[in-house]
Amino acid sequence: MLEIHFIIISIEIIIFIVGLAVLWFYKQKLVQKLSEFYKELYSDYLNSEKWDSLKKLALARADYKCELCGATYKAVHHVKYPKKYQNDHIDNLLVVCGKCHAKLHGIRDIDNNMNNNGNSFSETVILGSRSYLFDVNTILGKKCLIITESGKRGNRQIEIFEEKFHELTENLSKALLSLQKDIKEPFYETISVNEGTYFFDIKLAVNGSKYLTLTTSKRKANNLFERNSIIVFEDESRLFSMCLNKVINYFS
Repeated sequence: MLEIHFIIISIEIIIFIVGLAVLWFYKQKLVQKLSEFYKELYSDYLNSEKWDSLKKLALARADYKCELCGATYKAVHHVKYPKKYQNDHIDNLLVVCGKCHAKLHGIRDIDNNMNNNGNSFSETVILGSRSYLFDVNTILGKKCLIITESGKRGNRQIEIFEEKFHELTENLSKALLSLQKDIKEPFYETISVNEGTYFFDIKLAVNGSKYLTLTTSKRKANNLFERNSIIVFEDESRLFSMCLNKVINYFS
């Protein structure tokens, strides 16, 4: 009798676990579909007459100046993204300059000033428990961009020297743009430089979201290779791109 009860309880536990797994799977699918739906809906809204009218009202209210610091405006920012865009209103809009807009989206300046030699640049992107530090320094007389990813994986670094800087950052920008597209298209590129090889690879996570891995492989003694990599997830790509563009402008 006890054996029968044990078998029944075991079957019920298995059914319960399988049920939870199925619910989790369909929840992830629903979240992904809703995310894609709202992206498309927001894109349509930004091309609507209502948005154009609200934007003009906000700019007139701010006299085309940043409402946080008074600098020349760069964007009209949503304080909160309305679930139904027909309910959007001017009190939900904030006219901001590029720097204030970046801060509102999570980019914070650490030290955006040049040092005495005029060759230092440092800025970080903070995304919840993860952050990316963009640090430009001079190493052996050459400018070098060091991107440090900090988070649960610890600290991971990628170095990009000025000889191939524009080629590498152009490829990185291309990869980030592909990461932001809704189409699940593959992306894989490699660039060889004197100090090693750079790999740009977009992959799919278990939940269906995309992420980019930027990996360097450098030859060391005894034909051994040292590999380092950073990861940029799909929802982090826009802020990462904004900070990368600042570094590109600094180099140019």
